[in-house]
Amino acid sequence: MKKIVWACTALLLILVVAGCGKDAAGSNEETKKIQFGATVGPYSDMVTKAIAPLLEEKGYEVANQEFTDYVQPNKALHNGDLDANLFQHKIYMEAFAKENNMELSEVIIVPTAPMVYTQKNIAVLMK
Repeated sequence: MKKIVWACTALLLILVVAGCGKDAAGSNEETKKIQFGATVGPYSDMVTKAIAPLLEEKGYEVANQEFTDYVQPNKALHNGDLDANLFQHKIYMEAFAKENNMELSEVIIVPTAPMVYTQKNIAVLMK
């Protein structure tokens, strides 16, 4: 199931990013390079292990810059250092954009892993 979610997410992102790579004249010679930014861990893994290989098959050069915080990826995207980033949920993105006067918009929604506890763990936490 996990592989299916990754594959679907990668496919959607590829379609969106590949579709955005053309200028008004239809030429995309200069846009064959895509710079992603993602936080270290599962989001960066998604870029390097699922998204990049599929885009590279389509002729794109893909780079991924890893971040260890949740501020720099949006700043880098806003400054033009990245073409896309992958690390945040919509509520965080909207709040960050508003607080920092940035225009950020989601391309696709990437599923995140839920936090899970057992009844035993909850009982310990409630003490």
